[in-house]
Amino acid sequence: MSDWNAFSLSITPSSQGSLYFVTSLRPQQWSDQSDTVFARTFISEPVYDEDGQPTTNTVDYFFDAVIRAEHTQSLRVTEHPVQTGACIVDHAYQMPARLTLEIGMSDAMDTFMNGQFSGDITKSVSAYQTLLDIQSSKKPLQVVTRLNVYDNMVIEHIHAADDFKTLYGLRAMVSLRQIITAQVSTETVSVRPQASGQSNSGVAQPTSPTGSALSKLPDLLGTN
Repeated sequence: MSDWNAFSLSITPSSQGSLYFVTSLRPQQWSDQSDTVFARTFISEPVYDEDGQPTTNTVDYFFDAVIRAEHTQSLRVTEHPVQTGACIVDHAYQMPARLTLEIGMSDAMDTFMNGQFSGDITKSVSAYQTLLDIQSSKKPLQVVTRLNVYDNMVIEHIHAADDFKTLYGLRAMVSLRQIITAQVSTETVSVRPQASGQSNSGVAQPTSPTGSALSKLPDLLGTN
């Protein structure tokens, strides 16, 4: 089941000859976004402040159609071969989630969010460039689907075929992978760390042995 809505393409000749003007259509059910936003698949990108810290604000990207969504969740079971019998198992851990979205964009339709995907010559080109920008930023994303909500997702692959069928649109496969992060604690041993090449080790000064040291010299040499 997809979010696709089929509409006829309205094209009228422009005054520039070979170019065409595509009239954007807006589905009637999009008038109340509060009711339809929860039934749609979208990608949420975090917004960072001037210091590079994430804020509570996000930018949500909605596509005209999510034709298919493939959810992959695996459990890795460890195996250790032994001398006799089969491999033994002593551990299992969750693999990062994977999600593949087949999305569609049409230049004949208006955007779900007003003003979104308007930074390029057409909406479909702007949507593709937006996906490239999100991928290159390497920001962890949140992806909301009908089956699950995924956190800490990054775009791993973008595949878009461009032919005569996508002259006024975009059909792309977007593969996302969950990243698992960890925090490593550090401890400061000294305020001034030791530098062996810079520390002053002093100068060794020879001294004459005392009487007690001289009395032990025959024993050290093995003579009486």
